[in-house]
Amino acid sequence: MGLMISAPSVKQRVCLKCDKSFESMGPGNRICAKCRRANKWLLLRPESLVQRERGRKYHNGELLDVEPEY
Repeated sequence: MGLMISAPSVKQRVCLKCDKSFESMGPGNRICAKCRRANKWLLLRPESLVQRERGRKYHNGELLDVEPEY
């Protein structure tokens, strides 16, 4: 017997970004189309501007000055 591929399971899910319900094409689709477009728009902007709009970053209550090294 060969490998069986199932069709995407379309069902209502809650967007992880805006908490609104949307039709998801499968378990890997957890962000609605509107929020996905907003994410793509952010990629076109300079990182310094995006960081300024997001505000200060904290880790365990302490202000982060630099990006952490991984």
